[in-house]
Amino acid sequence: MIDESERLTIQPLYLLCDVAGDLTDRRRATIDLLLAHLAEQLTADPELAAAVRWSVELHTGADDLVPLVQLQQADAAVRPPRLTTTATGPARLAAALLAVRRLIRSDITMLEDDTADVRPPCLVVIAAGRSADEPHERAAALDTLLTRNLHADQTRDWAPRVLVVALPGADFDLLAGLGAGRDVEIALAGADDTLTGVAFRVVTAVRRALGAGAPRVAYDRWVVPEHSLVLGYEHRHAPLTDVHPAVVPGVTDPDRRPLVYRRFLDPDQPFAPLLRMVALREHATELTGRMLWPLRLVVGDGATAVTGLLAPDIPDRFRDRRLLGAPPEHRELLRAAVRDLVALAHRHDVRLGGHALDSVHYRLTPTVELLVTDCDAVRVREPGDPAWDEADLAWLAGGAAAEQGTGRWHPSPIQRYGQA
Repeated sequence: MIDESERLTIQPLYLLCDVAGDLTDRRRATIDLLLAHLAEQLTADPELAAAVRWSVELHTGADDLVPLVQLQQADAAVRPPRLTTTATGPARLAAALLAVRRLIRSDITMLEDDTADVRPPCLVVIAAGRSADEPHERAAALDTLLTRNLHADQTRDWAPRVLVVALPGADFDLLAGLGAGRDVEIALAGADDTLTGVAFRVVTAVRRALGAGAPRVAYDRWVVPEHSLVLGYEHRHAPLTDVHPAVVPGVTDPDRRPLVYRRFLDPDQPFAPLLRMVALREHATELTGRMLWPLRLVVGDGATAVTGLLAPDIPDRFRDRRLLGAPPEHRELLRAAVRDLVALAHRHDVRLGGHALDSVHYRLTPTVELLVTDCDAVRVREPGDPAWDEADLAWLAGGAAAEQGTGRWHPSPIQRYGQA
């Protein structure tokens, strides 16, 4: 069995460029600029640059493709060369789509032989919007690409994400025919600002395709083994964890706060949701800056056997005032801030939960400031979960919440100062 920490998650990205027929210098320059924007955005994100493998193929009207950039890792030092290939023959988009399908199948086999976890590929078709073949041929080729299994042994269904980027002057009837009834996006390439937006859409699609897995770069960045922690002798208890002072070589809090190891009392914790939660620190700083957001996920004997979280400790300036014990005159000042904090979390698809909300400390000067000190039960929304925010909404609405495992009932503190 392969250790999950050693499996590299790869996202293949293919760009099929139409340089056949009457491609003008302006259209060729548009393709060149779009490729440059894509390369810049892919390499700006370390996680994407490490996980994405991309290939640029020229469609010159023949049945086969001309490789411009072989399947390779995104690298800031490597830029796709400017398009110089020309062809006088008419474009045949159906043949190009079938050729890129053959290429994807071959690449998937090669990547999996290297023990890689390969995500469904993304395909960007930069099209002049004209084709010499018949509409039914293009439709059949696209349906084959979208619905036939791309995996060589036919055991997995990997329908690619397809974005058709139409160059200025494209035939809208052709584009409408490609998109009719299919999960295909259409984008128009024009001015430089439009090309930047198209590149952003492509990178967003790549990020979504990667989101189902945990790339090794994310594992290396956000996970530390428990044996690497140096723990202090003293510890205190929290609802879900024991909290120990901790030092980890190479890991420091950006705000220079001391670190604590929040060791879960229940060892049966989900790896992937917790890793997604910890990694959100990089993309949701407006939210994580108001919480003692974990710096690392801690694992034990197994690569995905979660034991706890490494997080900043409570700063001294927040230690004396807790939301649970706020006097009436403070509650009026805190009411709006609590609601704003919950709303901000939900905008980032984060559920705080009762433990986190009960743990809030606060300051009133120079401005009202809240700090969530317990993130042990915070989770990022799982796909398809319509009830992910109910715990927060119930807390805000007041009432009672059960403490799991003990049968004790505690009134929600929000009922005292969170009424409209």
